[in-house]
Amino acid sequence: IPGSVLHKYHVTAELSAPLENLCCVLAEPDLFGQLFWYVRDIKLLVPSGRVQRAVYARFYAPWPFADRTIYLVGRGIDALDEPSQSVYIVIRSVRPADGAAWRAAERMRERVADQRSVTVEARACFELHPVSRGRTRVRLVGVFDARIKFIPPSLINWVSREINSHGTIQLG
Repeated sequence: IPGSVLHKYHVTAELSAPLENLCCVLAEPDLFGQLFWYVRDIKLLVPSGRVQRAVYARFYAPWPFADRTIYLVGRGIDALDEPSQSVYIVIRSVRPADGAAWRAAERMRERVADQRSVTVEARACFELHPVSRGRTRVRLVGVFDARIKFIPPSLINWVSREINSHGTIQLG
């Protein structure tokens, strides 16, 4: 992401949940606020496609930081009948080339302009792989710019690990 300080992450966890259940939860982003304490607000930007979502999300940040806002587009890829036998979810920040999703993100930016938040950027891929009946390995690889220039990367990495640990516990 041009002009940013990227934090790379790679998280792998094995969850006690069937692949189908995880796919159902991930396909309903409006549930995230109920599952994760740090999600303050989340909304679909455009009507959902079968395998695509575009969302606005606002995440809690402790004082003295401003909350973080992100506008994402995500696509699901079914590769269960391929050698990987996995489902992939690729997400990235919305761009002008995304057409309707970009225009909806711009309208949302205007609506939430009075809220104290900082817009962040991200790119990531989730891999969901059935390990056994009722168990799924989830791997998340990505880059994220938290737009916090004066905090040491080691502290940001620690916070990221804590948030990822919480998310893993909540999902499985």
